Amino acid sequence: MLAHTPKQNIFSGMPMTLLPEEVTLLVEKNFAKVVQLKDPANPPTQDLKDKYAEYLEKVNKEQVESYEEERKKRVLSMIDIIVEGKKRKLMKQLKQRQTTGDTIEIDREAILNSEMQRGSVTHTPYVQTFTEDPWYKENDFTPADWNFPSTKEDKLKYEVFKNLWEKDYYVTPGQKFGGDYLIYPGDPVKFHAFAIVQCRDHTDPIPMVDLIAHSRIGSTTRKTFVIASQREDGEIAYHSVRLGDLS
Repeated sequence: MLAHTPKQNIFSGMPMTLLPEEVTLLVEKNFAKVVQLKDPANPPTQDLKDKYAEYLEKVNKEQVESYEEERKKRVLSMIDIIVEGKKRKLMKQLKQRQTTGDTIEIDREAILNSEMQRGSVTHTPYVQTFTEDPWYKENDFTPADWNFPSTKEDKLKYEVFKNLWEKDYYVTPGQKFGGDYLIYPGDPVKFHAFAIVQCRDHTDPIPMVDLIAHSRIGSTTRKTFVIASQREDGEIAYHSVRLGDLS
């Protein structure tokens, strides 16, 4: 979600933690590239520190101005109610003093200023979520080596991940359910996972005890447990495991 619009789930922002499979997919599809600082051990320059301090001051000032503007709008929307309330209070005081004939004058501008001062508190800046690095330039970075997947197991997992992504499924880690991935029909914020996917080499035998355990996990979590493997021709095959009817 974006920091300035938290009550929505359509647009996502940075920072975020990506799976190795996601990084490889982004690089392979030319959606992103992996870079690193040319000299990560080099401390920030004084100029960069000054820019950072100036930026913090600017952001804090903008946030205070925005807060005061919103506060003024809220007060103005209720000013008539506040004025009527103060009139009733003054009339009650006059009756208690048995005073009659006095005209009650209410200064709306004074009330507005008073309410604005009451709403003025020590402002704590909001935490910002950056969608790009505001301090470094593009020439401060150099291409970084990215070697995932390198093992046979990781290559299989990546091919399965990519295949699921190309089928328009949403994929998240599935280790807590005994698999490699959880599969969603749509945004995980809106939908529950409907399948647990475990990646296995197509030549590896699956012990019966594992099949029973997988089927029980699927039954307990109300998800389909799926075994994914890659055939010799490169195609990804999926086999679901579920408890049979013993009656």
